[in-house]
Amino acid sequence: WRASRTSQAGFSDGLELAAPCLCCSFRNIAGALQRDPSTISREIRRNATHYARKPQPRYVPSKAQEQANGRSLEADR
Repeated sequence: WRASRTSQAGFSDGLELAAPCLCCSFRNIAGALQRDPSTISREIRRNATHYARKPQPRYVPSKAQEQANGRSLEADR
């Protein structure tokens, strides 16, 4: 299953709004976005941005979208 670009952008924007802090569980975020918890986990795992000075990866929606667009372009080749 591949979501449309519009759907992906809405999802990552919603994820940013639903997860303002790291104390939120995947289940709580999933409930707020009406998605399965495994979808939230997979999105964060695949698209987290790693910073050299920060011990924990961060989810940055704009970076996540860039990564998803890059994967989409590679799949189209």
